[in-house]
Amino acid sequence: MPEHPLAYDPLTGALSNKIDRRKEKAGFVQQAKNSGGYIVINLDGRLYTAQDLIWCMMTESWPDLTVDHEDQGLGKGASALQPASG
Repeated sequence: MPEHPLAYDPLTGALSNKIDRRKEKAGFVQQAKNSGGYIVINLDGRLYTAQDLIWCMMTESWPDLTVDHEDQGLGKGASALQPASG
C-alpha cells in the first residue's frame, strides 16, 4: 500500500497533512464538513470522508460499506468506527 499523505492522531481523531498539499501546509488539520456534518477530505480531486480514510489507514483495506461511528456520533476516534448498518 502506498504511503498515505495524511497522518492520523488516534487520541484526537484528527487527520492532518504529512506534506504540503496545494494551499495546505504540512500539519494542516483537515476539518471541512459536508452537509451531514462529516469531515471530508479532497485527495486528487475526489472527496472522501475522514472515517473511510481512517478505516483504510488502520486496516490497510478499503471498507466494503460506508463506515460510521458505532453510536452515530461525529468527531470520535477510530475506536468508535464500524461498518454502517445501512
